[in-house]
Amino acid sequence: MFLVNFMDYAKFDGVKYFLKIVEKDGDLTLMQYQDGSTTCHRKFKTFWDVKEWEVDSDFIYWNRRAINLHLKMIGVKR
Repeated sequence: MFLVNFMDYAKFDGVKYFLKIVEKDGDLTLMQYQDGSTTCHRKFKTFWDVKEWEVDSDFIYWNRRAINLHLKMIGVKR
């Protein structure tokens, strides 16, 4: 359901919807394009991704804590 409703709580920059999740060691940015593809970019203190990479349901599952905390913080009710 998270990816299906992504555009309801993400910002739009004219090209894609994006959701920036700030964690204690860095940032995780999830992006969803108009064709439905979803990518991610991580930028942490010790490493960062060189380019965006495709997100799958396993990634959402393993990062659900950070995602859920962010959604609560921005006032998304489930």
